[in-house]
Amino acid sequence: MFYEIHGVKQESGAPFRRWFHADDMDLSIWLEEADPVRFQLSYNRHLGEKSILWNREGGFSHFSIDDGEQQPGHYKASPIVTGYLPMDFRQAIVAFRKHAEVMNDDVFQFVLRKLQEGSQS
Repeated sequence: MFYEIHGVKQESGAPFRRWFHADDMDLSIWLEEADPVRFQLSYNRHLGEKSILWNREGGFSHFSIDDGEQQPGHYKASPIVTGYLPMDFRQAIVAFRKHAEVMNDDVFQFVLRKLQEGSQS
């Protein structure tokens, strides 16, 4: 199940950001007023993390995430977005539903609807 991270740093001039965390995924969503304008859903954290990004101007993109753990004996580096991946929504939708099914927030309904729309295009 997701829980919301409170006290998220807000960037001046940028839309308001909310951040939700579950065991193997994170959701960041940016809002103007109450309207979502962008989200990033990072999933599959323990088995090769991937990230779906959506924004209202450009639609979807899908990336792999380098978790920064590649060099034994060195400090962990910061995770970074790496290679572009072809869109495959099935795994993300299944995982997202597992965590969001009990969430009664419009944000989760919006993200699920967008993921479903993306899977049909």
